[in-house]
Amino acid sequence: MHALSLALSEQLQIIIHDKDNTDNVIPQYYQKFLNDGDQSDTSDYSSLYPCDTFWNDNQMDERHHVVSFYEVFTHTWNIRNTGKVEWRDRKLKWIKSDKPSPRPSETLISIPHTPPGEVFTLYVQYDARGYEGKFKSEWIMVDSDDNNCFPNPFGSLDVYITVNNTLLDKFGGE
Repeated sequence: MHALSLALSEQLQIIIHDKDNTDNVIPQYYQKFLNDGDQSDTSDYSSLYPCDTFWNDNQMDERHHVVSFYEVFTHTWNIRNTGKVEWRDRKLKWIKSDKPSPRPSETLISIPHTPPGEVFTLYVQYDARGYEGKFKSEWIMVDSDDNNCFPNPFGSLDVYITVNNTLLDKFGGE
């Protein structure tokens, strides 16, 4: 029963953090947790530092941008330190993807000193020039040694971008 609970927890994390992801991971994780027994690796949702957690105050619709071809737009993060660790010398780091996509103006953004309970706001611009389609821009929080502070594969810091070529729509192109 413990393995099933862990597998259901993994699936719930996907639903919460990536509503566009329809993968059913329950069978895969159930088997993994059955095989691993009590030594299950649930570090996917752990933090690098004990009692360190965060919350992205942005709703999912605020993380998804629908823009026109050639548009420059700004994404905003409102991130709350919900843990007990004071944040110093941390950064948001863009993870390069294999698929060409709108590139952020900065790929490493300094996070201000943030005591527990505080919220900070960061901004980054994207240039949609030359891209069309749906994209996911992946971000992680790193410490001063470039370690991922929250090894979480479901990307609650990620930005979702849909770029539409409105010129083709306007003139009936395909």
